[in-house]
Amino acid sequence: MHEHLLFDLRRYYRAKENTTGGGLKVETENLFELRWDPLSSEDNLICLDEQLVKEELSAYRSLGGSAIVELSCHGLTRDIAALKRISTATGLNLICATGFYSKAFHPSYVKRSTVAHLKELILKELTEGIGSSQVRAGVIGECGCSGPFALESDEEKALVAAARAQAATGAALTVHPSESSWLRKADSATWGETYVNLIEREAADPSKFYLSHADRTCGLLDYHRRLLDRGITLSYDNFGKDYYFSGGSEGSLGKTDTERVLALTELCKQGYDKQLVLSHDTCLKTDLRRYGGPGFGHISKRILPYLLEEGVSKKQVRNILINNPRRLLAI
Repeated sequence: MHEHLLFDLRRYYRAKENTTGGGLKVETENLFELRWDPLSSEDNLICLDEQLVKEELSAYRSLGGSAIVELSCHGLTRDIAALKRISTATGLNLICATGFYSKAFHPSYVKRSTVAHLKELILKELTEGIGSSQVRAGVIGECGCSGPFALESDEEKALVAAARAQAATGAALTVHPSESSWLRKADSATWGETYVNLIEREAADPSKFYLSHADRTCGLLDYHRRLLDRGITLSYDNFGKDYYFSGGSEGSLGKTDTERVLALTELCKQGYDKQLVLSHDTCLKTDLRRYGGPGFGHISKRILPYLLEEGVSKKQVRNILINNPRRLLAI
């Protein structure tokens, strides 16, 4: 429910001492260092190799995977022609996205556009097609929020447009929360409620909204239950990302797969399995199997057996992996 097949996130590159020319390369001797701080390498933040992506997706396909939500919207690397080629070659149904990522990635026209104009652009891509491709978007997002506030003004404008487009179409909508919400600060850790408030205010459907990167706050299950009780879905979408992000806004808050699984297990025990979805948010070379990462088949191969061992039922797994995405993505 949250992946990126082709990506260029070099704007996130953070130079460190003792690195030059874009930082470390993604090579065997650097893989541990890059798991410690994946943003210290420009090379790690870009993958435009279609053949590599096809090879990486083959493991997911062989494990029974049939669909992937590709959330590269405006501002991210959205290549519809390439996605069509990848879909044809792999046999996977790729659901592409519309909407606007965080401010640093906004196309220049966002600042001067009105909410109405941005809404119409999103509606066109959902109902007619993206550009001249005739390929329609199937989801709105990941609408980006960057901090240090829950919503920056242009980001709020773009999210209001997205919420109004959701209300008009019934399409799924997801938000990438502000990075500041991942810090250990009471005033920002629960900013997800700000996004739900906006969605409700704009008459969008909370049951078609899923909050991306919810697992970043999986240690705050009371907060997660408050969100779930408002009817939204939580996306635990960083499986395989056992990273540190040294010196970044996330600090040492990169969660482990064990923490994610135990939190999901507890929510399932409490009956929230119809409001949960999973993913990897693949967006780094070190997420890919070729570069020592878990790959797109990690959830299917390793996490689902782990959930079953912890007591999550097969029925609940089916809800999380099939029925919940089906409900969210139906338009």
